[in-house]
Amino acid sequence: MRETTNNFQRTGQAYFEMYIVFSQRYTYYERNVYSFFDMFGVLGGIYELFSIGGYFMVTFITSRIFNNSLLSSLYQVNKTINR
Repeated sequence: MRETTNNFQRTGQAYFEMYIVFSQRYTYYERNVYSFFDMFGVLGGIYELFSIGGYFMVTFITSRIFNNSLLSSLYQVNKTINR
């Protein structure tokens, strides 16, 4: 339990007593309604993120393969020696 610094005195003559205390601590509750369309929007965003990441990976790999094949065809060395 939380202790307060206020000292409340009971008078003994009241049927009902209410003490309202303002403090710096508070709890904030919030309820969000989440529909199927919101879920599909989130899933679509995740799918798009993965597809963009895959695009960059495939682009990097294919550019390396292209550059290697281009350089190997330009600088091809014959292994047979003609004498």
